[in-house]
Amino acid sequence: MVYGTAGSMVATASFTLADNVLGDDTGDDGVIVDQGGPGFPGAARPIPTLSNLVVLLLALLDGAVAVRSIKRAYL
Repeated sequence: MVYGTAGSMVATASFTLADNVLGDDTGDDGVIVDQGGPGFPGAARPIPTLSNLVVLLLALLDGAVAVRSIKRAYL
């Protein structure tokens, strides 16, 4: 535990990794590779994102709402 802002206690953790010991996934090769945490075996899964058209439409909608809000503020 260490002290954070305003004297509050903050939980911390520290660890040391070394080549070819627990935590290194590649053996004695001069490189430390630690996968980090649990995962799912197999191929990577795509991250869902918005298409460029949807982002453009959201930007236009946001702009229209901003213009309406500005007009309403000065009426």
